[in-house]
Order: sequence, then C-alpha cells, then structure tokens
Amino acid sequence: MERMKLNILGLSEVRWKGAGKITSGGHEIIYSGGTESEKGVGIIVDQTVTKAIKGYWTLSDRVLLVKIAGKPVDLNIIQVYAPTANSNDEDLDKFYNDLDTAKTQCKSQDLLIIMGDFNAKVGTEKVDYIVGKHGLGIRNERGEKLIEWYQTNNIIVGNTWFQQPPRRKWTWKSPGDETRNQIDYMMISRRYRNALLLAKTYPCPSGRSRNSYKEDETWKSNRPRQHFGIEALEDFGIGKVTHLLNEIYDTGQIPTDLSKSIFIALPKKPGATECELHRTISLMSHITKILLKIIMLRIRNKIKPEIAEEQCGFVEDKGTSNAIYILRTLIERALEVQKGVYLCFIDYTKAFDRVRHDEIITQLKQLNIDGKDLRIIKTMYWEQTAAMRIENKTSTFQDIKRGVRQGCVFYPDLFSLYSQIIMRNLENHPGIKVGGQNINNLRYADDTVLIAENEENLQKLLNIVEEESRKKGAVRKRQATFLGHVMRRRKLEHLVTTGKFKGKRSRGRQREKIMDGLATWLGPGKVSDILAAVKDRDLWRDMIANAYKQGS
Repeated sequence: MERMKLNILGLSEVRWKGAGKITSGGHEIIYSGGTESEKGVGIIVDQTVTKAIKGYWTLSDRVLLVKIAGKPVDLNIIQVYAPTANSNDEDLDKFYNDLDTAKTQCKSQDLLIIMGDFNAKVGTEKVDYIVGKHGLGIRNERGEKLIEWYQTNNIIVGNTWFQQPPRRKWTWKSPGDETRNQIDYMMISRRYRNALLLAKTYPCPSGRSRNSYKEDETWKSNRPRQHFGIEALEDFGIGKVTHLLNEIYDTGQIPTDLSKSIFIALPKKPGATECELHRTISLMSHITKILLKIIMLRIRNKIKPEIAEEQCGFVEDKGTSNAIYILRTLIERALEVQKGVYLCFIDYTKAFDRVRHDEIITQLKQLNIDGKDLRIIKTMYWEQTAAMRIENKTSTFQDIKRGVRQGCVFYPDLFSLYSQIIMRNLENHPGIKVGGQNINNLRYADDTVLIAENEENLQKLLNIVEEESRKKGAVRKRQATFLGHVMRRRKLEHLVTTGKFKGKRSRGRQREKIMDGLATWLGPGKVSDILAAVKDRDLWRDMIANAYKQGS
C-alpha cells in the first residue's frame, strides 16, 4: 500500500475465520469470514483513514460494509467476493440478497463504492450509462445478472469507462496463462460518476494482478471518528436494542456475551515494564454500557446523598484542583492562628480490584434500591467473566469474584459508595475546625489524606481507617503512606540588615563568614544583642518600634 500510495485496499478470498478487525504495521484490517478457512473479504485502511471510520458491518463471508466520514458527504465501501461459476444458484441469490442488505444501510446522498471479485464478465459491449466500451472479454451469464443488478440500483462499472491497454484491464488468468479475463470491478453510484478519475489494474511483485483505484481528493476522509459507535445503528437498531434491554430488565437474565469483558493494561508512565506500574481498563460491549447507563441513572439519586463532601473524585464540578485548594487553604489558616497541622497521605494497593461485591449489594439494599435494578447489578457482577489482552493475544475467560472494573459505567459511583463505608466512622472524630466545621480527611477516589491538630489524634484516625479497611478488604501501601507535620516557625534567629556587601574577593584573600562581616559592619557586641532581641518577642518589637521612630 505504501509503495502504491493507497489509502484503502479491498481484499477478496481472505480465507480468515470469524469477523472483526486487527491493527498491523500502522494499518487497520477489517475482515469478515465464515466458520471455515474459505471465502472471506476484508478492507485495509491506513492511519489517515482509520480515525474517520464510523463503523463496519460484516454481513457474510462474501459481503463487508465500511462507513467512513468525509466531506461533503460520507463514503460507504462494500467489499465483495461473489460465488464462482461452479456455485449453485442458491449461493448466488444469497450473495445478491446480502449485497442488497448492505446497500440499504447506506444513505442515498452518500458516496457508494462497491468493489471486489464478482466472478463475472461484463464484456466490451456498452450498456446505457452502466457499462462502458472499455471492458475485456465476452459477457457471460453471470455478467448479465450483474448488469441487471447495476441497472436496478443505479450503479456504473468504473473499470469499463477508461481506455487502457489489455495488461491494465485483466484481473484473472487461467493456469498456463492461456486465458486472461476481467472479473474484478470497481463500481460507483451514478450521481458521483465524476468523482472517479481513474480505474486500472497493477501487477504485483508476484506477477498476479490487483485493482488499484485513484479517487478525487474531495472524498478523502478528514474527520476523526470512533471506529464503531452505537450511534451508527441510527433508527435501524433502536427498536431491537430497546426490545432486548426490556427483556433483560424484566427477566433479570443477562446474555453471556454481555457479561464478558476484555482487560487491557495501560502504563501509568512511559516505558513502564513492571505489572505494578500498569492499570487495567475494562472493554465491554456497547449494549452492556447502554444497559448499565440506564440502571445507573435510575439509582444515582439515591447514591449521591451518601457521598461525603470530602470526596472530590467522580463528583460533578469537583476534581484534584478542589482537593489541593482546600488543603492549602486549611494549612494557611492554621498557620495564621499558630496551630500545627498533622497530615497522613494514604494510597491503597489495587483499591478498585479489592471491592467486595457482597458489601456493595448490602449497602445498595440499605438504600432501598428497586429490586429489578438490584438484580441486574448483582447478576452483572456475580456472573461476570473477563480475559486479559496483551499485544493482540487474549487469555481464556475467568470468573471475577471481586472488584469494580475501571471502564465500567458503574465503577465511579459504586467505588465512591464503598469508600464512604470505610470512612463513615471518622465523621465524629476531631480533625481541624474551619468555620465551625470539622475536617479530618480529604479524598480523591482512593487517594486519601487524614488531617489532625496533633500527633495523637492523627494516630487515632489512622488506626480507625486501617481497621475498617482491613474489614472491607482494602490494603494500604506501606511504601506509599506519608506522614507530614506543618508548623509555624518557633524561635528562629532573624537577622535584619540595612546594608549590602559589594565587591569581589581578590585572589589569595581568605574567605569571610557572613557573621564576621556583620560584626565588622555593626561593631563589637552588636550581633549578640540583635540575636538576643530576636529570641525575646517583646524586646524585638520594642527595638523595631524605636528604629521606626528614629528613622522618622
């Protein structure tokens, strides 16, 4: 693709099992196959196009649809691999039915391109605006059926409208190279006929032929989009999704595929190689996210009042900046009134992975959550399975017995509720009072700081947190727990100077200490008098007052 400067490449007879997409060498490969290593189609796109893919539909092992965002309209590409001449009529009818289904997913105003191996010959005879006179070979029965489909759907055969030598037309040759035919075509919707500038074949290094198409720059994708979003279903899937979710909600039975998730590891910092320096994110189906989002919206109003004001994580209009500002302001106010502030910063080991499901369910029951909502949450967490994916390799699925999944719709609210259970016993314990309100902790998700006026109270807070954490299964990191004491400076020596030393030390002259310089400048005994005055606060104030009077 790089050698021929291609942005999009269609593949026929891929012979891959299943359907999906993979990334290789900076390119994304979308493929659609069957249960056997036969047939199969695929489309490869480069990095410039990958970001603009709106979605893809794997209709069968012979038809694949990819939607790409573009300007002024979107681009729809259908890659095909038609049945060979040896196939029966049922296979051919199914192929055209799948092709019709793919076309119905495309808006009439969008640009439509259909390309691939049709295993048909349209010949050199011109047919209205459908087939040009620059084809190759003699039209056969499959070619007649293909032209009939073109006329019905207002599609033109792009290959046949550009004059090229025979070596730039043929796409298939018989064993022994006795016969060469054109059976691969690139078709485009009639209204965008002028967008197609050239269509011809190029020989690949092995000597076999492949199609290459050059299109107008107008249709190049230039907007970043998600690879596959639920929005791409539009009105087509709303009814089916609604019916499925209603059935799940009424019965409480969640399909196995919806309770599965894939964990991927993301490094916390660049170049991380140890497991502890990675965090896992859960990838789950769009239908699962929709279901959980609906349940979350139903129960959030009951969870929100339970979250304390000290929690700044996963709370609307709050963040790390709020927690930092509150802590700095508290310290500044304490210093102004000459009070010490004792702090203990706590980080938990794998906090999200240690949440106990039974504790969550018990707490939700106490909040009088609706029975059907609670049943969905319980089923989703108690019957969930997950696999780990690293470098495109996926492990076997295993049962998950504890933890909330980062990436799950539920996890911010459920973890905040779980952490509130641990911190609830701190509410009446003394901390720092500001405006009559007692503050003994601040939190951002699992990161916690305990606050007290003295060491004894701080130790009591830490003991309570450790005891509750142990009961709930949370373990704090010993190496990530920090103690700090913020205090006002006491009886420090302050030197007041009204002069400034100038000049450089000449070569060979001995270095002088700052105290010796002050003694020389102030005179004998003056430095000791100033130091004594500094230690006596009242004497120091009197000295400053006298200095101001003399100066005025």
